[in-house]
Amino acid sequence: MKVLLIRFSSAGDILLTRPLVEKIKKAGHTIFLLVKKKFIIQARLAEPHRIYTYAGQKGELKNLVRKLNREKFGMVIDLQKNLRSFYVSFFTAAPVKRAYKKSAFMKRLMVAFKWIPRKTRRLQERYLDTVRDDPDFEPLRKEKRSIKGRIKRRKIKTIVMHPGARWPLKRWPYFTELACALAELRNVKVIITGLKDEVENYDKILYSKNYALKDMMGKTDFAEMARLIKNADLFIGNDTGSAHVASMYGVESLIFLGPTVQQFGFITEQDFHIAENRLPCRPCHVHGGKLCFTGTFECMKNTTVQEALNRVKKILKRR
Repeated sequence: MKVLLIRFSSAGDILLTRPLVEKIKKAGHTIFLLVKKKFIIQARLAEPHRIYTYAGQKGELKNLVRKLNREKFGMVIDLQKNLRSFYVSFFTAAPVKRAYKKSAFMKRLMVAFKWIPRKTRRLQERYLDTVRDDPDFEPLRKEKRSIKGRIKRRKIKTIVMHPGARWPLKRWPYFTELACALAELRNVKVIITGLKDEVENYDKILYSKNYALKDMMGKTDFAEMARLIKNADLFIGNDTGSAHVASMYGVESLIFLGPTVQQFGFITEQDFHIAENRLPCRPCHVHGGKLCFTGTFECMKNTTVQEALNRVKKILKRR
């Protein structure tokens, strides 16, 4: 059977489709993934059999549906749940159509009333719910996942740091100081990744003469960055797509959370070490936001360089 997954964006959400892709492939079905054209690299990392892209041009959806209908899908699963994905799902012929339970309303309740549920369900689990207990799909083999990640017995420990994030409030402000402190540790090599437009924010790192600091900021595409993360002993970053790359490859990670919370289902203690401060103003934004409503940015600033350094040392020592 041919199965179409619709997940136009964004980078991290597309990467989180991989467990569902793996389950469908294990059942012997052919998996197609529909994404926005700019996220084709992330779609490849999810490893479907085939990828369809959408560029957002006028009249493109209609032509896209015509192409999809030639595939004669047995199932269409909407993992986006917006007007465009509904249009594609509705007009793509398939005997079975499903959609995941989106938590957008719940997240807005958390932001508005600071109501935090006790139970946290990861996004990838909600994706898997779309085919759970379905006789057409074999159940997932139960595997114990651990934030310990892959144990690598190497003398030199490689740490990949990704200090950037699309939303300003998601960026922990002390990456420069932490990178320089880590580079002073024995048998540690630090690689900095990021986009070209982030260079000016971290010029201290870029012009450091420490041989243990390697600047790869603006020098890699997403696929190359994923390769660097895959081969690292530890990843340090914010609530971004790069964090999900680390989780996907089982790389131990330290992630800084500020305006968002674990209960959103993207960054949870099941997959990451998390540095966060429990404040009454959190969460303050569904996605991340640009302006701190209190004007203090305490959610990020209260996590000091020394605290982060101690967490990293503890992780490296255990490994």
